Amino acid sequence: MGYEDPEELRAPLALRIFGKVIKWAFIVFVVLMIGWLTVRGVYQNGTRRMKRYLFTEEARERYQNGESLTIYKLTDFNDNSLDRIFYIGNIRYTEELGQFQFMLRFNKNSVGLKEDGLGEGNGFLFVLEDDVGNRYTEYQYITDSALMYRYYRIVFSHIDVSAATKLTVSVYRDTGGEVKAGSEIDRCTVWYSDGARAPHKLSGSEKKAAKSDAGLLSASVTLTRGGDESREPEETRAPDDETETGETEINETAADETGAAGTEFSEAATGGVEADEDDIF
Repeated sequence: MGYEDPEELRAPLALRIFGKVIKWAFIVFVVLMIGWLTVRGVYQNGTRRMKRYLFTEEARERYQNGESLTIYKLTDFNDNSLDRIFYIGNIRYTEELGQFQFMLRFNKNSVGLKEDGLGEGNGFLFVLEDDVGNRYTEYQYITDSALMYRYYRIVFSHIDVSAATKLTVSVYRDTGGEVKAGSEIDRCTVWYSDGARAPHKLSGSEKKAAKSDAGLLSASVTLTRGGDESREPEETRAPDDETETGETEINETAADETGAAGTEFSEAATGGVEADEDDIF
């Protein structure tokens, strides 16, 4: 049996070094990719501000006076089979106030938005409508951004769902002209009457936030007939006052500040304790 020198069987030094470089480059790439996908997945659910329950002035007064607030966490409905721009999440319903609040997220690099100069979130209007012909055109909101995402957290109050089975939010472009009914760029389902819901228990950070102003901005939208008029509901309604002009109006004002400390929260819905998401980010 012949003898072969092991040193002669080894690959050339340059080839061995190249192999090790490729190996470690691949490992680093995999680690970075896993990290990126993890961070992206976290921010798809929103930033800390977007996950928080927002206290409007009315809700804060009830909280500080020790009155009950029955808050529910609702199921998100996102049909990923559609060519969507906006995705909805973190939906909360406050029973005593007829209030729905939710997060809308979109990618700033979405096709059509960046080209139109809307990638940073400027120029969007929101209208809530039910399946029996009612439209709600006044709302409050805050915004935030992280990575490639832009977020809105929107609050519609005094919504009557006694006769409705579905609520949908429509997203419109606001380019300084009229906003026509039926010209929305996207629609997201907010609520089904038979959809799953669970009691939402306020986290420590949410209770702390109830003691100060949430920095909510106010907006009011006026729709005119146009576009697909077959989708025009018979009745257009805002929660309080209706505007009579044919123009789109956006009035952004910071909510009034109050400095009173909160009293103990009286929970009308029990069970279903959620982890404090603020501890994550």
